Order: sequence, then C-alpha cells, then structure tokens
Amino acid sequence: MLAWACDRPESPVSQANKPLFWFGEQCPAAKMTGGGRIDAPFGGPDKNPPASHQYQTFGAHVISDGFASDGSCAVKGSLEWVDHSLRVNGSPLNLHSEQITFVEVLIEDSCKDGALHWGGRLVEKNTGEEYDFEVFDCDNGEPGARNDGFNIALSGPGESQDGYTLDCPSPPSLHPDNICTLTGGNRQYHPTHL
Repeated sequence: MLAWACDRPESPVSQANKPLFWFGEQCPAAKMTGGGRIDAPFGGPDKNPPASHQYQTFGAHVISDGFASDGSCAVKGSLEWVDHSLRVNGSPLNLHSEQITFVEVLIEDSCKDGALHWGGRLVEKNTGEEYDFEVFDCDNGEPGARNDGFNIALSGPGESQDGYTLDCPSPPSLHPDNICTLTGGNRQYHPTHL
C-alpha cells in the first residue's frame, strides 16, 4: 500500500520564508554579487531602446556563512528590482528586499561558475505591499551580458503582484528552468567565500 499526502501552502515560499522544495545544498557558505538588465522578449540577448521601457534592471547580493549555532541560516543580502515595463501608480514597479532568509547552491550545467537559489521577504515600494520572493541566480562566465542568468518570483501575502515572474523560455534564453539571460550587467559567484 502506498499513501501520499500534500498540504499546499498559501504561497510557494512557506510561512518561515523558506522554499517549498529544496533543489540543492541548504544554507551553504556562498556569495553572489552584481546587477543586471533583462530585456523583452525575456531571455533574449538583445537590448531594447531605453524609451521602449521593455526591460527590467536589478542589483542584488547574497552572502551566507552557513548555519549559525542556533541552527538558523546565517544569510544576509539585498535585492532592488525595477520593472520599467510595468507601471504602478504612474511609476515603474519597484521591489526592495526587507529580509533574506534562505540560500542554496544549485547544480546547473548552464551556470559554469556557480548558481544560487535564494530569497526572503520584500516590499513593493509603489504600494507598500509585502511579498515572499525567490531568486534563481546564475554566473556563467565573463562577460555577464549574454551569459549570466537571473529570475525572480513573487507570492503573497500582497495581492497586486502575486505570481509575478518573467517568462523566459529556452530558447532564446541560454538557461533552462526559466532563468532569463542578462542583456547587461554581471553576476559574480565567489567560490573563495566557501
């Protein structure tokens, strides 16, 4: 006899701001820094003219020292995300992290220098609504543009952007699993932090 049960949480990130499913090593010593730009069609390698507003820009870093003595993940960092194509109250969608709560190393063939899955809690600056978020972050060598990858996914408790993410099919993205190829910037995985 085989039994199967599943409780679906309210969001892909649980109440403890951890992912529903772990993909790799939980809370490793890890570091990823840098910023970038992603243009529509998402995942493609080409930049759009600035006046088109069909792009997203971001700055993000995450640093983990592994598990603390109390068993919590000793992780810190920040994310600033601006979606120039989406207008909220007359301004581009602006997301800013409040807390980073988890990180894990991803084993991804298309991220030869390193990849992380991380996230926590952020606020939509346009409205003040809070969301759980997760990031898929990829360093695939130099230069970052046309090689590295990034994507973000939001889930409640906020409502206006619940389910927000970029759809980056492969191709044109170099990366599987909906990781968007950067059109500008650079993601830098720091193996010396290990």
